[in-house]
Amino acid sequence: MLQFSARWSWTFVLDTLGVMAENYNITAIPTSFFIGRGGVIRAVNIGAMTRRAIEAKLAETIR
Repeated sequence: MLQFSARWSWTFVLDTLGVMAENYNITAIPTSFFIGRGGVIRAVNIGAMTRRAIEAKLAETIR
């Protein structure tokens, strides 16, 4: 896992063996999961995202 930090902080999962893809039924790359403070998946986005879209989903996630 890699940690990226700027205005927001999140973790990228590198799934080199496909285990996470199988467990979470990921069928496309990229797939983004937005996980709230309690560890619950709050939103999923399949496909590329603009910076604006990422920021909007993050804002929704932390509400």
